[in-house]
Order: sequence, then C-alpha cells, then structure tokens
Amino acid sequence: MKKILVLNYEFPPLGGGAGLVTENISKSMSHKYDITVLTTWFKGLPKIIKVDGYHIKRIFAFRTQKGRCYVWQMLAFIIMAFIPALIFCVKNKPALIHAHAAVPTAVLAYLIYKILGIPYIITLHGGDVPSYLPEETSRLFLFIKPLTKPIWKNASQIIAVSDFLQKMAIHDYPLIKVKSIYNGIDSKFFFPKTSQYDKNCITLLFAGRFTKQKNLLLLIDALSKLELDWKLHLIGEGPTQSSIINKLKYYHLEERVILHGWQNREYVRDMMQKADIFVLPSIVESFGMVVLESIACGTPVLVADIPVLREIVEKTQYGIVVKNWNEDLATAIKNTKNLALNRELLNEFAWENIAEAYAEIYQDLI
Repeated sequence: MKKILVLNYEFPPLGGGAGLVTENISKSMSHKYDITVLTTWFKGLPKIIKVDGYHIKRIFAFRTQKGRCYVWQMLAFIIMAFIPALIFCVKNKPALIHAHAAVPTAVLAYLIYKILGIPYIITLHGGDVPSYLPEETSRLFLFIKPLTKPIWKNASQIIAVSDFLQKMAIHDYPLIKVKSIYNGIDSKFFFPKTSQYDKNCITLLFAGRFTKQKNLLLLIDALSKLELDWKLHLIGEGPTQSSIINKLKYYHLEERVILHGWQNREYVRDMMQKADIFVLPSIVESFGMVVLESIACGTPVLVADIPVLREIVEKTQYGIVVKNWNEDLATAIKNTKNLALNRELLNEFAWENIAEAYAEIYQDLI
C-alpha cells in the first residue's frame, strides 16, 4: 500500500471546514493508501494516534485556541513541522504529499519537493487565495504572493473546493491550472432528527468562526427588527465576539441569543438536528460546509446571496437565498415552511464520490 503524507496546520478538533475536509478525505482514502496526517498539536490531544485506518501526528506549534490560528502560529507550524515532515519522508518515502492550503501548509510540501523530489498537490480552501478576503489578507499577500508563485507552479495538481474559488484562483494565478472538486457530506453522521425545541419559538442556529467574513453583526441588526418570537444559538468563537456581545447589549438581546463557545462536531450536529433554521449571512465563502451539514440534518438554511451558497441552495432545493437581511428576513423565515428535503439531491456531495475524484488524481500521479 503506497504512502501519502497529508499536511494541514488545522485538523479536528482544531479549526473549521478545511480540517473537516482533510479528515474526511483521509478517512475515505485510508482503505487504498497508507495515509499519515501531520498537523498541529493542542493541549489534551494525543501526539500520535491511528483512527479510521489512517495515522495522525501532531506537532507543537504554539497553538492557543481551537477555533483561531494567528499568522505567527501558521508560521510556527511551518518551522516546527519542517524537520518532522522531512524525517518522515526520508524514512517512509511517501509517493505523494497532499497539502491543504497553499499558505501556510504547501510551503512545507514545496520545500520537501525541492529537497527530495516528492510530488505534491494542493487543495485550496479560501484564505490561501489572495482575492478571497482582500480586506483581511491584502497586506499579507502584498509581501508573500511573489513567494507563493513557485509553490503553485511546482504543484502537480491544484484543487479548489468550489467553482467560485477556482475562478478566483485562476484570476490570481492566471498561468496555473486549477481543478474544482466540491467538498462532501457524511450523511451517516449528519441525519435528520425531530426538533426538541419549543415550536412556538423559532430556533435559529449559526456555527463557525466569529469573523467579519461571517457578517454576524448584520444578522443581529436584522433580528432586532423581527416581530416574530425567535432565539438564536451561536456556536463558535473569534475576533468579532466582543463586538457581537456589545451589539446584543445595545439591542437588549442577551436572553434571546445564546453563545455556546467552540464545540465539537457531535455537539454541532445535535444542535443542527434540533434547530428550525440554520443561518449563514457571510460576505464570502469558499464552500460553506456547515450549510450542507445542516441540510443533511433536515434543517433548512437561510444564506447570503453569494455564488457558492446560491449554488448549494439550487442543487439541494432546501434553503432560501436572502438578498437583503434587514428587509427580507421575516419573509424568508416564514417561507422555509414550504421547503421539503429530498436527500437524493445530496448524493452529488457524498464523500464516496468526492473521494473517488481525489483517488483519480492520486492514481494519475503515483
């Protein structure tokens, strides 16, 4: 069985969607390949473990929060993981390296490629593409983009997790070929269950990082104007948390909005199963894993009017795109009652099919 080294600076329970994608691909491919994931260690986690048929090795990289990784901690991961990754490759001679995120993780893959000649592929997840969040990353990419060009150029394959992200990547690196493979959903883990909340009160749910990108302040503004009886559950943490708390105090919504902090996958799944509606008012998304997960749990979604979320709603037919949250939210909430879940429409996003697309890439390169 040929060996694959998978690199990601975030891996469950750390981080968000990119880590879950890494986890699901590794699990789905473990029956075909001997896979080792090299990632960041966090207190309470084993440094070496085998799970679902693949190996996980965690490296100390000064990580201090489960849900947030600062730029200096990403740099620390590159520095701290380089020698362990190099030693692993010398001893085990993997046939391929799969790096999740062009920055920072693919830096390791590129360095090993230059030293040992091991080919690598990159899966793009959003923040590693300069045009994805320019208001947050433009200064960073002003300095590092010239350094990333050889990393992209020498990759044997680059994959974007949506057509939208693929177009952005090609715009930023026009001479590089980028393939699109959507993220998937584990329907055995995410499945419908009868809601346990008070049906006289509409239960809304959000799960993810608290960042400007997620646009939660706009959501709270819109909810403050609703005459409906509602409660909002927020799962996650992040840099806009203090602004969110201040906004809740301003509108006197502290009892209607419940902050759950950063929670594990099972907790999020259970909350999705209980909620009436999942909301994602993001300014930009590379894919929107939580939207698919919520739909698989039988919970309809209200999403922002951005390309990738529109596409998910169109394909699953179990959500509503909200063009103006302040004006259209009440109507959108009421219209979710007219939606019916057809789980067959989720087959396109089954991890079995997504893994097969990655398997074809692996086979072509090994």
